[in-house]
Amino acid sequence: MEVKKTKSLRRLFWSFLIRLIAGILISAFVAFFIFQAMMTFEIMYPANYSEIKAQKLESMLQKSENINDIEMPYDVKFVCFDNDYKAIQGNMTDEELSYAKDFLLLGKRKLPSVYYIIVRRENKTFVLQYYIGIQFKNTKLRRIIPNPIVLIILISSVIFILICIYLTKQFSKKLKKELEPLYFVAEKVSEQDLDFERKYSKISEFENILTAFYNMSESLKTSLKEKWKSENLKREQIAALAHDLKTPLTIVQGNLDLAMESAEGDSEYLKDASESCEKIKIYIKRLIDISTNRSQAVSKFEEIDFNFFWDSLYSKIESMAHKKSIEIIQEPKTLDKIKINANDFLLERGITNIISNAIRFSNINSKINIYINKIEVDEKQKLEICIEDYGIGFSEEGLKRAKEEFYMDDKSRTVKSNQSSVVSKDKTELNAGLGLHIADTIIKQHNGELILSNSKKTRGAFVRVILPLIE
Repeated sequence: MEVKKTKSLRRLFWSFLIRLIAGILISAFVAFFIFQAMMTFEIMYPANYSEIKAQKLESMLQKSENINDIEMPYDVKFVCFDNDYKAIQGNMTDEELSYAKDFLLLGKRKLPSVYYIIVRRENKTFVLQYYIGIQFKNTKLRRIIPNPIVLIILISSVIFILICIYLTKQFSKKLKKELEPLYFVAEKVSEQDLDFERKYSKISEFENILTAFYNMSESLKTSLKEKWKSENLKREQIAALAHDLKTPLTIVQGNLDLAMESAEGDSEYLKDASESCEKIKIYIKRLIDISTNRSQAVSKFEEIDFNFFWDSLYSKIESMAHKKSIEIIQEPKTLDKIKINANDFLLERGITNIISNAIRFSNINSKINIYINKIEVDEKQKLEICIEDYGIGFSEEGLKRAKEEFYMDDKSRTVKSNQSSVVSKDKTELNAGLGLHIADTIIKQHNGELILSNSKKTRGAFVRVILPLIE
């Protein structure tokens, strides 16, 4: 439901400020009301109450012959000096007596709210001390709270604080309510859910932001629909092309099988070609699965026996290395029983890409060392596979960027002429700068890590693959 009337944040803050000022006025009125009530019901004396008492006492002292018959009021203190200004009678403290004597001799008051009256008689001088200010009628209250104004100010301050708390809670509650649509929309956008219900706010600034969010989501929805349509079309085309590739590949496979049956002597190369055709068939099937949104099978992870997996992969690695007369040296020769959670198809592809990269940049008749160990990382058992070659190694830039998609190290293009056979001329994913990128992606899918460095021993590349073990 659309909100027809909105108001600005400025207006909202002005409203809060006006209410705050009203709270101050209410607090002042309450203080005045309390003061008037106390005066009306004679809970407090007026400010000149003690002065009136002192003036009456002054008159009585001037007229009375015997001052012992005079009853001294509680509110007025006195002291009687002889002609030598020595105190002979009174109810003042030593400090008050000192102040009274200073006033008598010098005429100076040291306390702003304390006043004096001097009454002179024969051979005697009386100094009356009284207090100008409001005070409680009750003597006990007067001792506890000498100045009732402080109590009134305290009460009005408490009332004002309570009003402030109430107004702030109301204001924050209202602001939070108006912010809720923004939180809702922001959460939906962060969840990439653009098909959300239109929300409204009564504050114009918030409403403008919500409108901008809504318009943005509509634009994104239109853009994404076009993108999804394009992606679907692309997937369909890839699936169709992959399907069409199966026919000529089947013909090649059939011819290879016939050639293997009629071949005389060693048919090892024909077997390699046949196995490669089988692998291409698997790749085409995976490509069709991905293109038709059936990639769950590709990404299926399960507990696998690494020893069995490695034995199968090792024979393929030796076959790859044999073409360049490269010796594969594995340490240790035999492995302890190792279990990992993996997708064997993906993991084989990732490790094969690393080995292919090592073979490609190694000299003919050289070696590749493979070290397989169990290590401890952050108190967890890990599997470490290290591939060390005797090739040209990584450049400084290559160490930083070799795992990037389509990156090719400049060093790979400047191989010495006597090593020209090192670099193959086919346009595989390795030559296109994808081999290590794909390997890194696959290893990350296995919650592992691919670490690149150069070997101090061989001065070639040293690649570490670290994978979590099943404990």
